[in-house]
Amino acid sequence: MGFRINTNIPSISAQRSLSQNTNQQTSTFAKLASGNRINKAADDAAGLAMSEKLKARIRGTKQAERNANDGISLIQTAEGALSEISNILIRLRELSVQASSDTISDNERKFSNLEYQNLKEEIERISQVTEFNNKKLLNGEGDKYDFQIGLYNEDFEDRIKYDAMFLNSTLSSLFGGEDAIKNQIDLRNQLRDIEYSDDYESEIERVKAREELQADYIKSLTEGNNNRVAELNVASKDSAQLSLRNLDSAIQKVSGQRAELGALQNRLTSVINNLQVSHENLSATNSRIRDTDYANEAANGTRLSILQNMGTSVLSQANSNPQLALKLIG
Repeated sequence: MGFRINTNIPSISAQRSLSQNTNQQTSTFAKLASGNRINKAADDAAGLAMSEKLKARIRGTKQAERNANDGISLIQTAEGALSEISNILIRLRELSVQASSDTISDNERKFSNLEYQNLKEEIERISQVTEFNNKKLLNGEGDKYDFQIGLYNEDFEDRIKYDAMFLNSTLSSLFGGEDAIKNQIDLRNQLRDIEYSDDYESEIERVKAREELQADYIKSLTEGNNNRVAELNVASKDSAQLSLRNLDSAIQKVSGQRAELGALQNRLTSVINNLQVSHENLSATNSRIRDTDYANEAANGTRLSILQNMGTSVLSQANSNPQLALKLIG
């Protein structure tokens, strides 16, 4: 092998090895500092693509969990209001039982009726002010709500629907009554028209029509008075006794709606539990792909540090070789 000074091959080789070791050491330090095995696409292109997809699902799962918790908060708001309404209805029934007895006078019933009417107004007030995030829940303005509890856009798999209208119908049955009363008046007028009309060809047809309308009228009376708490009072024994049946039905309706809300809340709780398990598994998968293995990288960093020191020493020695040529000349 010749001895040359224009091209120092050992030095070039040592520089190349030292540069490679330095680049690897820089990458190792970046992994140790960031905690990520993949800091750029060049580190692992396929792994980066998988990790980014998993990150999107992880964050979506966490947001779906927050959505479900918000849904529980909405349900708890409505159920809490219905709970107080139920308590008031029970108190109204208690007053009705008291006023149904002849052991108290009409004057005492007036005092009971005063509390009775105030409690009815409180039920109405609760129905008007109960809201969640500026959304009325009990006053008839309620809408259908979708709780997004999944990661995608599938209507059945990724959403739970909540229809506030069933709560509105319950409260309307307690405080409505105008439409039912109007229907009663209309049917009563039709009965009167049939009684004095000459438009029917025979008495049989007239009797048949009257019987049908009478049946509708009786039905409207039942529907019009059923559960209309707003129309009840305990000012007299008869009215107090009448209110007992209506209040029992109203209490049953409110309890039924509370049961519906409780079932939906339990479902959302199960959804949250499932989302938490999914979040845990997705995070573990992403960690295996993207996170730094500190034991491995620390060992690799130590190895590269030794190689860098050795490379620096070898480079220094390689650069000193051309100096030997001076001794040959001199």
